[in-house]
Amino acid sequence: ERITDCQFCLVPKGVGFTNGRLMESFFSGCIPVILSDAMVVPFDAFLPWPAFSLKPRMPRTPREAHDLVDFLEGIPAETGLRMHQSLIEHRCWFDYGPDSREDCSPYEGVVRMLTW
Repeated sequence: ERITDCQFCLVPKGVGFTNGRLMESFFSGCIPVILSDAMVVPFDAFLPWPAFSLKPRMPRTPREAHDLVDFLEGIPAETGLRMHQSLIEHRCWFDYGPDSREDCSPYEGVVRMLTW
């Protein structure tokens, strides 16, 4: 419930190469801040990830974590709104629901990656 009130969501590395929190942020409308130097994002060959997410260097100290918070707080509102709109436009690539579009779905994403 709280995640829907946030503009940015921290997404640490999970057990594998990606993380359920990444998808959680997409469907809550929260711009993902990927906190892993090793996390691999889906469909990176054709999705403009920098338009709807942030991937700063992984903070290694409390000071670096504080600097990250300062950085996020300093992002202009219009930039955040632009990123949020891009997030909404691209989340169809992760929607496995029965109403997913043929031209923008995880299935189409997999086909694109296989034929890339």
